[in-house]
Amino acid sequence: MSTYVRTDNNKGNCADRPKVLCVLGTSRCGSTVIDRTIGKLPNFFSCGELAQVWQRGVLEDQYCSCGKRFSECEFWKHFAGRVSNDTAEQCAQYHQQVIQGNCFIKLRRTLNTAEGRQYLEKMTELYEYISKRSRAAMLIDSSKNPFYAYMLNQMPGFDCYVLHVVRDPRGVAYSRCKSKWDPASQKYLPQKSLSYSAVVWVSRNLLIEGMFRWRRPIPYRFLKYEDFVRQPQHESEQIMQWMDNNRRNSFHNCFSQTSKDDNEHQVAGNPARFDGHTEIRLDEKWRSELGHGQQVWTEFLTLPLLLKYGYKLGRR
Repeated sequence: MSTYVRTDNNKGNCADRPKVLCVLGTSRCGSTVIDRTIGKLPNFFSCGELAQVWQRGVLEDQYCSCGKRFSECEFWKHFAGRVSNDTAEQCAQYHQQVIQGNCFIKLRRTLNTAEGRQYLEKMTELYEYISKRSRAAMLIDSSKNPFYAYMLNQMPGFDCYVLHVVRDPRGVAYSRCKSKWDPASQKYLPQKSLSYSAVVWVSRNLLIEGMFRWRRPIPYRFLKYEDFVRQPQHESEQIMQWMDNNRRNSFHNCFSQTSKDDNEHQVAGNPARFDGHTEIRLDEKWRSELGHGQQVWTEFLTLPLLLKYGYKLGRR
Protein backbone atom coordinates (compact mmCIF):
# COMPACT_ATOMS: atom_id res chain seq x y z
CA MET A 1 0.00 0.00 0.00
CA SER A 2 1.44 3.38 -0.97
CA THR A 3 2.02 6.06 1.62
CA TYR A 4 -1.01 8.25 2.26
CA VAL A 5 -0.47 11.74 3.67
CA ARG A 6 -3.06 14.21 4.79
CA THR A 7 -1.84 17.69 5.73
CA ASP A 8 -4.86 19.83 6.59
CA ASN A 9 -5.18 21.21 10.11
CA ASN A 10 -7.82 23.70 11.17
CA LYS A 11 -5.59 25.15 13.90
CA GLY A 12 -3.05 26.29 11.31
CA ASN A 13 0.62 25.41 11.55
CA CYS A 14 3.00 27.92 13.09
CA ALA A 15 6.71 27.45 12.44
CA ASP A 16 7.77 28.37 15.98
CA ARG A 17 5.19 26.18 17.75
CA PRO A 18 6.30 22.78 19.13
CA LYS A 19 4.97 19.78 17.25
CA VAL A 20 3.76 16.46 18.64
CA LEU A 21 4.07 13.30 16.56
CA CYS A 22 1.39 10.90 17.79
CA VAL A 23 2.34 7.36 16.80
CA LEU A 24 -0.88 5.33 16.54
CA GLY A 25 -1.43 1.62 16.03
CA THR A 26 -1.88 -1.63 17.92
CA SER A 27 0.31 -3.11 20.62
CA ARG A 28 3.51 -4.71 19.18
CA CYS A 29 3.15 -2.82 15.90
CA GLY A 30 6.79 -1.72 15.95
CA SER A 31 6.10 1.73 17.36
CA THR A 32 8.97 1.57 19.88
CA VAL A 33 11.72 1.03 17.31
CA ILE A 34 10.20 3.74 15.11
CA ASP A 35 9.86 6.10 18.06
CA ARG A 36 13.46 5.57 19.19
CA THR A 37 14.90 5.81 15.69
CA ILE A 38 13.13 9.06 14.80
CA GLY A 39 13.95 10.38 18.27
CA LYS A 40 17.63 10.47 17.33
CA LEU A 41 17.05 12.93 14.51
CA PRO A 42 17.96 16.59 15.00
CA ASN A 43 15.32 18.55 16.92
CA PHE A 44 13.30 15.42 17.84
CA PHE A 45 12.76 13.94 21.32
CA SER A 46 11.32 10.49 22.08
CA CYS A 47 8.88 10.47 25.02
CA GLY A 48 7.73 6.85 24.81
CA GLU A 49 4.11 6.06 25.74
CA LEU A 50 3.47 9.31 27.54
CA ALA A 51 -0.18 8.54 28.22
CA GLN A 52 1.05 6.20 30.99
CA VAL A 53 3.06 8.89 32.79
CA TRP A 54 0.48 9.48 35.55
CA GLN A 55 0.06 5.83 36.55
CA ARG A 56 3.40 4.25 35.74
CA GLY A 57 5.56 7.32 36.24
CA VAL A 58 4.22 9.48 39.06
CA LEU A 59 2.16 6.95 41.06
CA GLU A 60 4.09 3.69 40.60
CA ASP A 61 7.52 5.29 40.10
CA GLN A 62 8.49 2.70 37.50
CA TYR A 63 11.82 2.72 35.70
CA CYS A 64 12.59 5.21 32.94
CA SER A 65 14.43 3.80 29.91
CA CYS A 66 17.60 5.45 31.23
CA GLY A 67 17.62 2.83 34.00
CA LYS A 68 16.57 5.07 36.91
CA ARG A 69 13.19 5.31 38.57
CA PHE A 70 10.92 8.10 37.39
CA SER A 71 11.43 10.18 40.54
CA GLU A 72 15.23 9.79 40.29
CA CYS A 73 15.63 10.31 36.54
CA GLU A 74 17.53 13.50 35.72
CA PHE A 75 15.01 14.37 33.04
CA TRP A 76 11.74 13.59 34.86
CA LYS A 77 12.45 14.18 38.55
CA HIS A 78 11.65 17.91 38.48
CA PHE A 79 8.27 17.23 36.93
CA ALA A 80 7.60 14.37 39.38
CA GLY A 81 8.36 16.67 42.29
CA ARG A 82 5.72 19.22 41.38
CA VAL A 83 2.80 16.85 40.69
CA SER A 84 0.74 15.71 43.67
CA ASN A 85 -0.45 12.13 44.00
CA ASP A 86 -4.06 13.36 44.06
CA THR A 87 -3.64 15.10 40.71
CA ALA A 88 -1.86 12.09 39.22
CA GLU A 89 -4.61 9.75 40.46
CA GLN A 90 -7.31 11.95 38.93
CA CYS A 91 -5.50 12.09 35.58
CA ALA A 92 -4.82 8.35 35.63
CA GLN A 93 -8.47 7.67 36.43
CA TYR A 94 -9.68 9.90 33.58
CA HIS A 95 -7.30 8.17 31.20
CA GLN A 96 -8.46 4.72 32.30
CA GLN A 97 -12.20 5.42 32.29
CA VAL A 98 -12.57 7.81 29.36
CA ILE A 99 -9.62 7.55 26.96
CA GLN A 100 -9.02 3.82 27.32
CA GLY A 101 -12.78 3.30 27.50
CA ASN A 102 -12.80 3.51 23.68
CA CYS A 103 -16.01 5.54 23.52
CA PHE A 104 -15.71 8.63 21.34
CA ILE A 105 -19.08 10.01 22.44
CA LYS A 106 -18.05 9.82 26.09
CA LEU A 107 -14.75 11.53 25.28
CA ARG A 108 -16.51 14.41 23.50
CA ARG A 109 -18.98 14.81 26.36
CA THR A 110 -16.27 15.01 29.00
CA LEU A 111 -13.98 17.48 27.22
CA ASN A 112 -15.67 20.47 28.88
CA THR A 113 -16.19 18.88 32.29
CA ALA A 114 -13.92 19.70 35.24
CA GLU A 115 -12.18 16.34 34.85
CA GLY A 116 -11.63 16.78 31.12
CA ARG A 117 -10.33 20.33 31.48
CA GLN A 118 -7.97 19.28 34.27
CA TYR A 119 -6.59 16.39 32.23
CA LEU A 120 -5.98 18.63 29.21
CA GLU A 121 -4.40 21.30 31.40
CA LYS A 122 -2.01 18.83 33.03
CA MET A 123 -1.09 17.25 29.69
CA THR A 124 -0.35 20.74 28.33
CA GLU A 125 1.86 21.47 31.36
CA LEU A 126 3.64 18.15 30.84
CA TYR A 127 4.33 18.86 27.18
CA GLU A 128 5.51 22.39 27.97
CA TYR A 129 7.92 20.89 30.51
CA ILE A 130 9.25 18.35 27.99
CA SER A 131 9.60 20.98 25.28
CA LYS A 132 11.65 23.28 27.51
CA ARG A 133 13.68 20.51 29.12
CA SER A 134 14.57 18.72 25.89
CA ARG A 135 14.86 21.89 23.77
CA ALA A 136 13.35 19.88 20.94
CA ALA A 137 10.77 21.32 18.58
CA MET A 138 9.27 17.94 17.70
CA LEU A 139 8.15 15.54 20.41
CA ILE A 140 7.27 11.89 19.75
CA ASP A 141 4.51 10.19 21.73
CA SER A 142 4.02 6.49 20.91
CA SER A 143 0.99 5.89 23.15
CA LYS A 144 -0.86 4.46 20.10
CA ASN A 145 -4.35 5.35 21.37
CA PRO A 146 -6.44 7.36 18.85
CA PHE A 147 -8.70 8.87 21.55
CA TYR A 148 -5.61 10.08 23.39
CA ALA A 149 -4.31 11.68 20.16
CA TYR A 150 -7.67 13.39 19.68
CA MET A 151 -7.35 14.81 23.20
CA LEU A 152 -3.78 16.00 22.59
CA ASN A 153 -4.93 17.87 19.51
CA GLN A 154 -6.97 20.11 21.82
CA MET A 155 -3.79 21.35 23.55
CA PRO A 156 -3.16 25.06 22.95
CA GLY A 157 0.27 25.98 21.65
CA PHE A 158 1.08 22.63 20.00
CA ASP A 159 0.55 21.20 16.52
CA CYS A 160 -0.28 17.49 16.42
CA TYR A 161 0.62 15.04 13.65
CA VAL A 162 -0.63 11.46 13.36
CA LEU A 163 1.71 8.66 12.22
CA HIS A 164 -0.43 5.56 11.65
CA VAL A 165 1.86 2.52 12.00
CA VAL A 166 0.66 -0.87 10.74
CA ARG A 167 2.41 -4.23 11.09
CA ASP A 168 1.46 -7.60 9.57
CA PRO A 169 -1.35 -8.92 11.83
CA ARG A 170 0.29 -12.36 12.00
CA GLY A 171 3.42 -10.76 13.42
CA VAL A 172 1.38 -8.74 15.92
CA ALA A 173 -0.68 -11.75 17.03
CA TYR A 174 2.41 -13.96 17.36
CA SER A 175 4.25 -11.35 19.43
CA ARG A 176 1.32 -10.75 21.79
CA CYS A 177 0.85 -14.44 22.58
CA LYS A 178 4.45 -14.72 23.79
CA SER A 179 5.57 -14.09 27.37
CA LYS A 180 7.75 -10.98 27.71
CA TRP A 181 9.48 -9.56 30.81
CA ASP A 182 9.06 -5.84 31.48
CA PRO A 183 11.96 -4.31 33.46
CA ALA A 184 9.95 -1.16 34.18
CA SER A 185 7.19 -2.89 36.16
CA GLN A 186 9.26 -5.95 37.09
CA LYS A 187 6.45 -8.13 35.76
CA TYR A 188 5.66 -10.20 32.69
CA LEU A 189 3.46 -8.44 30.15
CA PRO A 190 -0.02 -9.95 29.76
CA GLN A 191 -0.37 -12.46 26.92
CA LYS A 192 -3.25 -12.25 24.45
CA SER A 193 -4.87 -14.92 22.29
CA LEU A 194 -4.53 -14.89 18.51
CA SER A 195 -8.24 -14.19 18.12
CA TYR A 196 -8.15 -11.24 20.50
CA SER A 197 -5.10 -9.72 18.82
CA ALA A 198 -6.59 -10.17 15.34
CA VAL A 199 -9.92 -8.54 16.25
CA VAL A 200 -8.15 -5.64 17.98
CA TRP A 201 -5.84 -5.22 14.97
CA VAL A 202 -8.82 -4.76 12.65
CA SER A 203 -10.90 -2.55 14.95
CA ARG A 204 -8.02 -0.30 16.02
CA ASN A 205 -6.76 0.34 12.49
CA LEU A 206 -10.27 1.03 11.16
CA LEU A 207 -10.84 3.41 14.07
CA ILE A 208 -7.62 5.32 13.36
CA GLU A 209 -8.53 5.66 9.69
CA GLY A 210 -12.04 6.80 10.53
CA MET A 211 -10.89 9.40 13.04
CA PHE A 212 -7.85 10.82 11.30
CA ARG A 213 -7.41 9.69 7.70
CA TRP A 214 -10.78 10.72 6.36
CA ARG A 215 -12.68 12.90 8.81
CA ARG A 216 -10.43 14.62 11.37
CA PRO A 217 -8.41 17.76 10.56
CA ILE A 218 -5.02 16.54 11.83
CA PRO A 219 -2.03 15.92 9.52
CA TYR A 220 -1.95 12.17 8.88
CA ARG A 221 0.66 9.76 7.50
CA PHE A 222 0.43 6.01 6.97
CA LEU A 223 3.52 3.83 7.52
CA LYS A 224 4.06 0.08 7.41
CA TYR A 225 6.50 -1.27 9.98
CA GLU A 226 8.06 -3.53 7.37
CA ASP A 227 8.75 -0.60 5.05
CA PHE A 228 10.37 1.37 7.85
CA VAL A 229 12.83 -1.33 8.94
CA ARG A 230 13.80 -2.04 5.32
CA GLN A 231 14.50 1.63 4.58
CA PRO A 232 14.77 3.39 7.96
CA GLN A 233 16.84 6.32 6.73
CA HIS A 234 14.56 7.05 3.80
CA GLU A 235 11.34 6.75 5.86
CA SER A 236 12.77 8.82 8.72
CA GLU A 237 13.81 11.57 6.34
CA GLN A 238 10.33 11.58 4.78
CA ILE A 239 8.77 12.01 8.22
CA MET A 240 11.19 14.79 9.11
CA GLN A 241 10.42 16.70 5.94
CA TRP A 242 6.69 16.12 6.37
CA MET A 243 6.80 17.72 9.84
CA ASP A 244 9.36 20.39 9.02
CA ASN A 245 9.16 21.54 5.41
CA ASN A 246 12.07 23.92 5.94
CA ARG A 247 14.51 21.11 6.70
CA ARG A 248 15.73 19.55 3.47
CA ASN A 249 19.28 18.55 4.36
CA SER A 250 20.43 14.94 4.68
CA PHE A 251 21.06 13.58 8.15
CA HIS A 252 23.06 10.47 7.22
CA ASN A 253 25.81 11.33 9.70
CA CYS A 254 23.44 11.01 12.65
CA PHE A 255 21.81 7.81 11.50
CA SER A 256 22.83 4.15 11.74
CA GLN A 257 21.15 0.74 11.65
CA THR A 258 22.40 0.05 15.19
CA SER A 259 23.21 2.91 17.54
CA LYS A 260 23.93 3.37 21.23
CA ASP A 261 21.31 5.32 23.17
CA ASP A 262 22.91 7.41 25.91
CA ASN A 263 20.18 9.98 26.44
CA GLU A 264 16.79 8.27 26.19
CA HIS A 265 13.98 8.86 28.66
CA GLN A 266 10.92 6.96 27.47
CA VAL A 267 8.27 6.70 30.18
CA ALA A 268 6.68 3.47 28.97
CA GLY A 269 6.62 1.19 25.96
CA ASN A 270 8.09 -2.06 24.72
CA PRO A 271 10.79 -3.51 27.04
CA ALA A 272 13.19 -3.21 24.09
CA ARG A 273 13.69 0.41 25.12
CA PHE A 274 15.95 -0.86 27.94
CA ASP A 275 18.34 -2.62 25.53
CA GLY A 276 20.80 0.27 25.49
CA HIS A 277 20.83 0.38 21.70
CA THR A 278 18.35 0.51 18.86
CA GLU A 279 18.71 -2.37 16.43
CA ILE A 280 16.67 -1.87 13.29
CA ARG A 281 15.91 -5.29 11.84
CA LEU A 282 12.85 -6.98 10.42
CA ASP A 283 11.21 -9.27 12.99
CA GLU A 284 9.24 -11.96 11.16
CA LYS A 285 9.63 -14.93 13.48
CA TRP A 286 5.96 -15.69 12.94
CA ARG A 287 6.79 -17.08 9.48
CA SER A 288 8.65 -20.04 11.02
CA GLU A 289 7.14 -20.28 14.51
CA LEU A 290 3.43 -19.64 14.00
CA GLY A 291 1.55 -22.87 13.30
CA HIS A 292 -0.19 -23.25 9.93
CA GLY A 293 -3.64 -23.41 11.53
CA GLN A 294 -2.87 -20.36 13.68
CA GLN A 295 -1.70 -18.44 10.65
CA VAL A 296 -4.79 -19.30 8.59
CA TRP A 297 -7.10 -18.36 11.46
CA THR A 298 -5.39 -14.99 11.90
CA GLU A 299 -5.62 -14.36 8.15
CA PHE A 300 -9.32 -15.25 8.17
CA LEU A 301 -10.08 -12.77 10.97
CA THR A 302 -8.11 -9.93 9.38
CA LEU A 303 -8.50 -10.76 5.68
CA PRO A 304 -10.13 -7.63 4.20
CA LEU A 305 -7.79 -5.18 5.90
CA LEU A 306 -4.77 -7.48 5.55
CA LEU A 307 -5.16 -7.40 1.77
CA LYS A 308 -5.95 -3.69 1.71
CA TYR A 309 -2.64 -2.93 3.40
CA GLY A 310 -0.77 -5.02 0.85
CA TYR A 311 0.04 -8.13 2.91
CA LYS A 312 0.01 -11.49 1.12
CA LEU A 313 -1.51 -14.74 2.29
CA GLY A 314 0.80 -17.58 3.32
CA ARG A 315 4.30 -17.53 4.71
CA ARG A 316 5.92 -15.85 1.70
